[in-house]
Amino acid sequence: MSTWQLFDVLAVGDIDWRPRPYAERRTELLRLLEDGPATLRAVPTTEDRGQALKWVGVLAGVEGSTTSLAIAGVVLV
Repeated sequence: MSTWQLFDVLAVGDIDWRPRPYAERRTELLRLLEDGPATLRAVPTTEDRGQALKWVGVLAGVEGSTTSLAIAGVVLV
């Protein structure tokens, strides 16, 4: 089973979230995913540089996509 790792919200219905600060968009993303399917997950975040560097090493060779995913009026990126 594949999963989508999501990192941002661009729009919800007719509301454009792009002008809002990332912290607000991140909070909205987590709220939207609370009761969502297990195949949709928010990427982990950290402010710890060491942890981030570990993740970069682990993710070497992982494929990514910049494709938007629209589900029930919600655009997830």
